[in-house]
Amino acid sequence: MARNRLFRSFRYRKNEDSERTGVHIEARLPSFPARRADFSPLPLFICGLFSVAVFLPQTLAAQETAEAKKVDDVQETAEARKAPDVRKTTEAKKTTNAQETAEKATPELVAYQVVDFGIPDSLTGKPGDPDKGRALAIQRKKGNCLACHAMPIPEEEDHGNTGPDLAQVASRLTVPLLRLRVVDPKRVNPETMMQAFYKIDGLHRVAKKFQGKPILTAEEVEDVVAYLATLQ
Repeated sequence: MARNRLFRSFRYRKNEDSERTGVHIEARLPSFPARRADFSPLPLFICGLFSVAVFLPQTLAAQETAEAKKVDDVQETAEARKAPDVRKTTEAKKTTNAQETAEKATPELVAYQVVDFGIPDSLTGKPGDPDKGRALAIQRKKGNCLACHAMPIPEEEDHGNTGPDLAQVASRLTVPLLRLRVVDPKRVNPETMMQAFYKIDGLHRVAKKFQGKPILTAEEVEDVVAYLATLQ
């Protein structure tokens, strides 16, 4: 009913114009077709489901990829911030390892020649200091001679008796013979219990702090030998 009124109103205005201008104009509103009785929305619903089934996984995959990229970017940023600390830690570890390696490195021992069960030449090229040698003979962490030998050191109460008395050792042994017995006594007697004071290989059950280095340095060996040479 409303549609007919609209149509008549429009046509009436057009007729009035035609009377004034002498031109007859008639306009008709478009008519809308009636809905078909056999129309069904089911095919459209099926098409919608098909579209969801096809495109939804792709959309979700794209979202997951974007989220994963964001996570990677965050991790890279965090790692980049931590990178200086990691480099500092790595450099510190390398420095520590280098220091430990240097400490464990085998020191270069002075080469010596054995002649007639003795070492004729000084390991340092000069005589040792008898007073320093006496102090080394007493020290438990150095010569520790009193652990096995009796010596003319009256201020020390405990003297060993496993080895020979050294009170007059210089009257029995020459300096070259004394030197070899301090450096490597097994070169003289393979069955001896005395330890080598200037040797780093071929040893057994070596204390950890002495591994890779001799008990006495070349200078300390010469000091002990110089002291023993005074025991006439």
